[in-house]
Amino acid sequence: MFSERLPRNQQWSIETYYRLTLLELLPEYIERLLYIDVDIIINKSLQNVYSIEFEDSEIIATEDLSGRKTRDMFGAKQKEMFLAMFEQGYRYFNAGFMLLNIAKMRKKYSFATYIQAIEEWNYQMEAPDQDILNYVHWEYVGYVDCREYDLFARLAHGEGLTYEEVKQNISVVHYAGTKPWDADNCHFDIEQLWWDYAKQMPFYVQLLEDFLHKTMFDTTVENYIMNIEAHAVNIQKQLNESIELNRKMLEIIEGNKN
Repeated sequence: MFSERLPRNQQWSIETYYRLTLLELLPEYIERLLYIDVDIIINKSLQNVYSIEFEDSEIIATEDLSGRKTRDMFGAKQKEMFLAMFEQGYRYFNAGFMLLNIAKMRKKYSFATYIQAIEEWNYQMEAPDQDILNYVHWEYVGYVDCREYDLFARLAHGEGLTYEEVKQNISVVHYAGTKPWDADNCHFDIEQLWWDYAKQMPFYVQLLEDFLHKTMFDTTVENYIMNIEAHAVNIQKQLNESIELNRKMLEIIEGNKN
């Protein structure tokens, strides 16, 4: 079902395209579906979102502001394919948290619809199926607040939000990018929320052991620090050269005055 031409990498595996088959796979009695990425923590009740009235919307999602996907950050192909939509004020959504109006979508779309769209993109999507979902459904998207229902944890940390603030106030926390359970990144306090819920799982100890083992042998942070130190040495060298050059220039200036 899935062409080898479909973009895929360490971040975007072939499985990300599986959700494009939902309209065929789901039983007929399913009318709405809440799709949630696997790197998301549900911290508060989603009843208000799940029971929301679709009206004309096919998808209820969050604007991708939490991922800082502003128009100027899109790649060349995205700008080309979304140009007409952006000119009409379209807001690109994040596909990690979506309420799908299955009953309405079944009447208009199928897996073949998405494949046709992929071919129109010439298989050059930059956010693979997310680009396609935006491209196909852009006229019928409703929005909920991304900071409440799709808060990117690392960006929240960068903005100064703390673990306690997120735990008390946020319904959906998205660990997009680097993961709390992986060792190859710099960690931060909002990841504790993920571990709070992991603690309730029967495989919590195994998760801890795996994380500890990966942390002991991973060199990502060490390499990062070494690169910073090397960069600092290089900057210091350039600064010393600049100081010496300025000293010589001052000597020339003083000599000309005399």
